[in-house]
Amino acid sequence: MLICFQQNSKLNVPLKLSDYYYQLPVSRIAQEPLVQRDMAKLLVYQQGQITDFYFHQIPDLLPSDSFLVSTIPK
Repeated sequence: MLICFQQNSKLNVPLKLSDYYYQLPVSRIAQEPLVQRDMAKLLVYQQGQITDFYFHQIPDLLPSDSFLVSTIPK
């Protein structure tokens, strides 16, 4: 999961782990990675709406002064 905020923004709503529990049909779970990994779907929440994008579009979605932090699973 990747959550991005502007540096000077403040999150007004506390996040709870239970907020991320939801039903996902097995048919919607990828069984193997895409050959073109940057074509993975990316759900973007902006101004109260969720929109579908693809991961290769992430540079167009972030402000120019953004930086990303990610972790590599063990």
